[in-house]
Amino acid sequence: MNDTLTSIWLVKTGLDNIPKVDANKLWADWVSPSAECFINALWLVPAICGVLELKTKAASDWVILSANGCFDVGGIIAPFAKENITGPEAAPIFFGLQEVLTLGYGVLSATSGGLILAGK
Repeated sequence: MNDTLTSIWLVKTGLDNIPKVDANKLWADWVSPSAECFINALWLVPAICGVLELKTKAASDWVILSANGCFDVGGIIAPFAKENITGPEAAPIFFGLQEVLTLGYGVLSATSGGLILAGK
């Protein structure tokens, strides 16, 4: 499931980076952020199940699950960071929240790497 979602996300991201596609208002304002929301909501399933199915859980497993949560929640709220959906007052707040979640994802990922190297 993770590989399939990654492949779908990669195609969507590739399309996002084609200037003529990105210039299309329907794509940029509705389709892409909605797809991002849906993909990231589904991406929580393998992240959560991957930890739950472990017989023994290390500290690093919980930290990387938290990192995945930050990443996926940032994607889930993508439509709300669009002014055409939430308005010019709310969209910047959601965008700022995405930035904080992205920072959290990076810090937690690095922390998890440190824990793995330490055998935890």
